Amino acid sequence: MERVRNSMLGRAFSLALIMLASLALVQNASAQGDPKANVNLIGMTPDPADIPDSKYRQQNEPACAIRPGDSACIICAYNDYRAVDELGDAWEGVSQSCDAGNTWRSRLAPGHALHPAPIAAEFAADPRLAALPGMTIFNFIAGYRDSNVGVLAIQHWLEVNKEDADHYEPGLRTFIADEGSEGRFLDKPDMLAVLDPPARQGKIEITTEMENPNLCETVDGGECTPGYITRKY
Repeated sequence: MERVRNSMLGRAFSLALIMLASLALVQNASAQGDPKANVNLIGMTPDPADIPDSKYRQQNEPACAIRPGDSACIICAYNDYRAVDELGDAWEGVSQSCDAGNTWRSRLAPGHALHPAPIAAEFAADPRLAALPGMTIFNFIAGYRDSNVGVLAIQHWLEVNKEDADHYEPGLRTFIADEGSEGRFLDKPDMLAVLDPPARQGKIEITTEMENPNLCETVDGGECTPGYITRKY
């Protein structure tokens, strides 16, 4: 009888341990975050010139960055096939949100053949982003499918706090950081932004010709040239 009682107590103790372990797992899981409903980041495109994704084409290989000091603002880039009929190939798409990913705006990045400032390339791929205070630097590769020579392209997307603008607005020009050569195709770029400690940081004044000709800003708040933003970083 004593053995039966000890066996029953042992089973009850084991069951209690299992229940406590399960409860601990539930508590740990609930502490990891607050999952929300899935959201498609290929959102609306207010300006038709930015080419909406009206045909619901494919997007792949996304890369994202979070704005320093404001984790609700997110910018993502990806290989985008929304304009493949017009361009003949994929280009880079960009989506951005400033409400922690609940709603998004999307568009094609500058530089494609239909853009006011195109680069010499038929396709673009492999996006990478680095978010800095006041700006996100965006790079990707571009080239032609029938050639093994490509380029490494860089764009500046500036933070803009205006009701009639996106949260990030691109500069008009796409800069070519490097070019491949015969037998040397540039592929799979990566990028890392490292800031100096505050005590060692200086100021750099940059004037950016913006894609949006209505944007205008100077460092002293005085009269400025439409389509240009001058800031100190």
